[in-house]
Amino acid sequence: MATYYSTYDPVLAKDLVTFFNLNPDEKISHLSKGNTAKVNLLLGLTLNSDYLIMDEPFSGIDIFTREEIANVFTSKLMAGRGVLISTHEINEIETLVDRVVMLKDCRIIQDFYTEDLRLEEGKSITDKMWEVYR
Repeated sequence: MATYYSTYDPVLAKDLVTFFNLNPDEKISHLSKGNTAKVNLLLGLTLNSDYLIMDEPFSGIDIFTREEIANVFTSKLMAGRGVLISTHEINEIETLVDRVVMLKDCRIIQDFYTEDLRLEEGKSITDKMWEVYR
């Protein structure tokens, strides 16, 4: 990776391999779907960018792998970084996100902080989605 990306961080890569309990000697073609998802996330995280953009990061992944991936978003490995997640699986990210932007026909129709939603309206993100998209 260092050959192709100047921002690649090999120390972080090693930390993530340990965090995800991956075998660094195993070929990617032999990995399970869950471990392949972990490697894909690992590759994105090791580029040391300020932001990470994820499209449906939990799609088709078992619940244990989902939890491990969710844990990395709240770990020290993500300190100081922003994550943009596009997903239809709201229950999976309910506790991970601090801001939600809802779109319809390529337009922003709602933009709110989750803490404000919970405190001021007593609603979850899922509740708000039902209200907005019905």
